[in-house]
Amino acid sequence: MNNLADDYPLKVSDGAQKDGLGVETVLKVDEVKDVYHQVIAKGYLIYSVLTKRPWGMIDFIIFDPDGYYIRITSKDLPYFYRYLLTFG
Repeated sequence: MNNLADDYPLKVSDGAQKDGLGVETVLKVDEVKDVYHQVIAKGYLIYSVLTKRPWGMIDFIIFDPDGYYIRITSKDLPYFYRYLLTFG
């Protein structure tokens, strides 16, 4: 963990163990953009805004009240990426 940036959400910086340290929960949803807007409307703190990743999936990150890292992501890779992963 020494190579992680100081502000990385799962890094212990003060020597004390954080709840949720090293745990990432990933929730796959059908309509990630709709879920993102619902989460914002309910007033949850967004750690990482809706982002398209280099591998084609779209996600955002929140923390639950206990400090656990939750990534909410699109369910499927776009066809092009599935093709590349299958056939290279």
